[in-house]
Amino acid sequence: MRPATIAFVLLAAGPLRAEGGPLPLIDERLELMRDEAAWRYARNAPVEDLAREAISLQRAMVDAQAIGLDPGAARAFFTAKNAAEKEIQSCFMHRWSMGEEDPPEMVPDMSGELRPRLFELEFEILDAILAYDGPPITAEIFFEAVAVDCLSPDTAEALRSGLTDFFELEE
Repeated sequence: MRPATIAFVLLAAGPLRAEGGPLPLIDERLELMRDEAAWRYARNAPVEDLAREAISLQRAMVDAQAIGLDPGAARAFFTAKNAAEKEIQSCFMHRWSMGEEDPPEMVPDMSGELRPRLFELEFEILDAILAYDGPPITAEIFFEAVAVDCLSPDTAEALRSGLTDFFELEE
């Protein structure tokens, strides 16, 4: 099944955990970056993959537009999300390489386990953004809900700002 078809099937199924808004899903996605970092660390693979990022960003914009969200807001949010993910992965890989902590002994299967869940979360995040009708997502609310190790306050604020771009367009 093609990614666009998967997006349509998932989004047509109705709000996926939309009652919690996008924040728990964003937190879950960012928490998975430790697993992705472990996979990369075990293979000595770089954190940055600009070609994959470009494809992912384009797909997110198309998927956002397909469900009625602004593709420009999607670009801002997913660009910030990519930066946050790279920051988290780099932080963990640095800790492991410097001996500050031991790398995980169990490394997830990227193609069979981790990547499918990451794709699924992107669709769920878009769906939750579309369905969200809660209070404005202030910095306090965001930082309480998205409290991921290795995520700097500045990067988290950029991610929150990218997220709120979706809602500012509606006003």
